[in-house]
Parts: sequence; C-alpha cells; structure tokens
Amino acid sequence: MPTTLTSSQTKCPKCNKRIPKNRPKIYCAICDEIKHFSCQGLSKMDAEYIVHNKVSWTCIDCITEILPINACRKPKGSSPATFKVQCSSCKGYCYSQTNIRTCNHCDNTVHAKCFKNDLGCIACCEAMIPG
Repeated sequence: MPTTLTSSQTKCPKCNKRIPKNRPKIYCAICDEIKHFSCQGLSKMDAEYIVHNKVSWTCIDCITEILPINACRKPKGSSPATFKVQCSSCKGYCYSQTNIRTCNHCDNTVHAKCFKNDLGCIACCEAMIPG
C-alpha cells in the first residue's frame, strides 16, 4: 500500500473524480490504485473494514481482467435474438412460440387466437363456411 499520495492518486480512475480526505481510501492489491468504494460496489462500512484491518483487496477492474467473468456476455449494442412470426390469418405478429399454431388445412402459422381447433385458422373457416 502506498505511503504517500500524489494529486493523481487522489482521483478515482473509474469516475475520474477526487476522493475526499475524510473518505476511506481503498487500494487494489494488484494495480495499486486508490478507488472510490462506491465505484467498486462497496458500502462505506465495507471500505472502513478493509482499511482498518489492512485487508488485501482487489478491485473490480483487476478481477474482471483476471477471471473470465464477462466472457459469456454479449458485447454492448448487440440485441438478443427475438422470436417473430407473422400470422397468415390476421397478418399480425406473434412474439412467443407458445402462442402459435399450425392450421390443419393450409399448414400456415397462425396466432392461437386465430386458430379454431379442428376448424383450422380463421381464414380457412371463412373459406369453408360462407357468411
């Protein structure tokens, strides 16, 4: 742990804001940088415990660099795959696989609300039953 602080060390590298003198100063054991406890997801009580007991603490940035915590996450900006099927009867869209049916007569995909069991979809019902 550094014994003297320079002006650049009194700024949190995550938010680039000054760390007040009256706040607990926590140092990462790996990168040896001072961090805001709030930027690291710690409470003031947690930070005071780390400082008072001289706990060897590792910041979030170093942990994520060392461990593959975010390896399975999709990059920012990429949207999750969505399910979207157009109903051949009402021409609306269905966004859930549980709400689609296949018509027995025309083999088209329709909403559950547009499906009339053995009669098939609404379009087939209207074609078969006039009026």
